[in-house]
Amino acid sequence: SPDLEMKLFVMGSSLELSVLSAKGEFVKAVEHLMALEEGLEQFGDRASTVRRAELALQAAYVSFGAGEYDRALRWCNRLLNEKSIEAHTELHALGRMLNLVVLVELGKEELLAYLVRNTQRALKQHGGPFCMELVLLEHAQALAKPGTSKARKDVWQNLLQELGAAAKDPREASVMDQIDLLSWARAKAEERDFAELVREQWSAPAKAAASKSI
Repeated sequence: SPDLEMKLFVMGSSLELSVLSAKGEFVKAVEHLMALEEGLEQFGDRASTVRRAELALQAAYVSFGAGEYDRALRWCNRLLNEKSIEAHTELHALGRMLNLVVLVELGKEELLAYLVRNTQRALKQHGGPFCMELVLLEHAQALAKPGTSKARKDVWQNLLQELGAAAKDPREASVMDQIDLLSWARAKAEERDFAELVREQWSAPAKAAASKSI
């Protein structure tokens, strides 16, 4: 039936992108985004706002991981422009956070300044589900600015420490299941490739198990 076909598309697409992003195979995941676009064109009006927004978040994240920041930004905008997305507070916050991360990578200082002010004002009035968003907002403009290698390294180390402290709360740690902010900050602090670090972390348990069996 058309309804079952839609559900299979949503579940299959989500699982596919989730597995590839967890393994750090972002470039491979991006290859599936054209099919995702076509599926959303075909089934999008039958899928719920949450389902569409979740797929947009995953598409934005794999694009980000692959270094395709403009594409990631388009998917973030798609998520944030979903009708009534504000009602789904956690998903909306994840979209805002990933949007900030992408803008940092693009060095959009002026746009970041505007978004940071507006978002901080809104969170003061209504609150937000994640402390990590407040940490990102506090550091976003400094992260986007050019500077000496040491100065930038210090900024990234500070971000990493504050995100790590927040992640001790299980609710905050759940953010990493969707967008791995800790690995991103660590990669920047250590001047490493984000996707490479994610792949390394994915393979670490298997390597540890293999070494124990020897």
